[in-house]
Amino acid sequence: MLHKEKCQRRLKKDMEKALDKVLQRKKMTSYFDVQIQGRRYKKLSIKTNQKEKRKRLQALGKRILFTTDLSLDEREIIELYDRDKNEVINAFKLSNAPDIIRFQLLPVKFM
Repeated sequence: MLHKEKCQRRLKKDMEKALDKVLQRKKMTSYFDVQIQGRRYKKLSIKTNQKEKRKRLQALGKRILFTTDLSLDEREIIELYDRDKNEVINAFKLSNAPDIIRFQLLPVKFM
C-alpha cells in the first residue's frame, strides 16, 4: 500500500507541476491558485485572486498619446489616431525591426 500512495502523491505533484507550467506560459500564475485534492479521485480547485484581477482590469484599455499639434482638442487627437493607428503601429514595428536595412534614395545629378 505504501508504494501505491507514493505513486498517487507523485501523480498529484506531476499534475500540479503541469498546471503550473501552463499558467506560467500564459503569465497567469498571479491570478489563480490551483490545487489538486483527493486521494483516489482527484478534485481540481481553482481560486481567482480577486485583488490581482482588479489590478489587471484597471490597467486594460489605457493609452497615452503625444502630439505636437496643440491646436487639436482631445477628441480630434483620438479620432486621428483611431483613423491612422495601423499606419502608426506598422511604422513603430519597422523602426524597431533589427533585420530591416533602411535606405533612402538620394537624387543623383549627372554631368
